[in-house]
Amino acid sequence: RAPVAFELVRSFQLRDDGFLSFEINKILQDMEREATAIVAAGALGAQLEVQRAVEMRYLGQGHEISVPLPAGELQAAHATHLRADYESRYEQQFGLRIPDVPVEFLTWSVNVSTLAEKTVPLNFSEDIPLPLSQDQRQVFDPLAGKTTSIPVHPRSKLKAGMQLSGPALIVEPQTTTLLPRGWRCKVTAAGHLFLEKQA
Repeated sequence: RAPVAFELVRSFQLRDDGFLSFEINKILQDMEREATAIVAAGALGAQLEVQRAVEMRYLGQGHEISVPLPAGELQAAHATHLRADYESRYEQQFGLRIPDVPVEFLTWSVNVSTLAEKTVPLNFSEDIPLPLSQDQRQVFDPLAGKTTSIPVHPRSKLKAGMQLSGPALIVEPQTTTLLPRGWRCKVTAAGHLFLEKQA
């Protein structure tokens, strides 16, 4: 479910009082073109989004702050806006601003990715009673210290809202989930198994 993504980073150092928009735009465009080609190869036609940022600092400092870049080509006037954004972030982090000190742009980054899927909230439907399983399997119970017979439930028959208490086995072709004694399993609205220890 994670988006297909690729990020490129380039160093190009300059100050806000010498903002070379033509050179910066060429670097950003080249990076976006390269990253897009890589992501598109694995995106299977999915929509892509681009995020750009620059690492900034006051002249001579050793700590940088990442500032998002606006979409489109940058103009000379963007130097003022980026400085204001940087100083606002700097003040939030350090509690002050440093007037009359140039700001440096150091490292430029472009991240191209597919759109992230919306996550399904971890919620449950109304409780649905689970039919008693007639299938039993012998399993060693470490709490009891002996082998005991516990019910087996096919994963394919568990529907959203169903819940069961351990001990139990939930079996599917690829794996088996052991639900220990003292634990409960709920099936989420998305079909996931949510295991929690009972009080």
